[in-house]
Amino acid sequence: MGLTGITGISFLGFFVSHIPVTLLLDSQIIFPDAHPQPLIDLLDWYAVTFDDKLMQRPVDTWLTSMLWIEFVFQLPFFFVAVYAIWTKGKGMVNGKGWFRSYCMLYGASTATTVVPILTLVTLDPDKTLEQKLVLYGFYGPYFIFPVWIALLAASTDDLFAASTKKQAKSD
Repeated sequence: MGLTGITGISFLGFFVSHIPVTLLLDSQIIFPDAHPQPLIDLLDWYAVTFDDKLMQRPVDTWLTSMLWIEFVFQLPFFFVAVYAIWTKGKGMVNGKGWFRSYCMLYGASTATTVVPILTLVTLDPDKTLEQKLVLYGFYGPYFIFPVWIALLAASTDDLFAASTKKQAKSD
């Protein structure tokens, strides 16, 4: 299974939805004066309503550094991934080579950045189980999809091939 069929549609939805989240919400942390007040109010409302201490201002420096990684490294990848999945690897970006490698790099790097976030949510003594489950619902996809794409990329030579089993190389 590669980035085709329902898997491809799932990843297309994930990457398309991640673009506005990064540009309109997460980037507020690294560019605090660059957003209109309604977007600032939306992020503040979210942080207070769902008791997401990570996104409540002021934000910790370590999270700010993670969001810089998202903005500089991940955001361009979202556009490339959307294009690659939309064209099913038949456009300028195919499922081999650098795109496949970037999928593994994106997946491993992103999943790694989400682990401390999920850990903080899990270990927060002030949150009820229900509050933690809601935050897992928000943050969980940002762990699951990256791990999933890294595993897909690692298990195939072509993310858009009909069969994703790695081809045995003949000597």
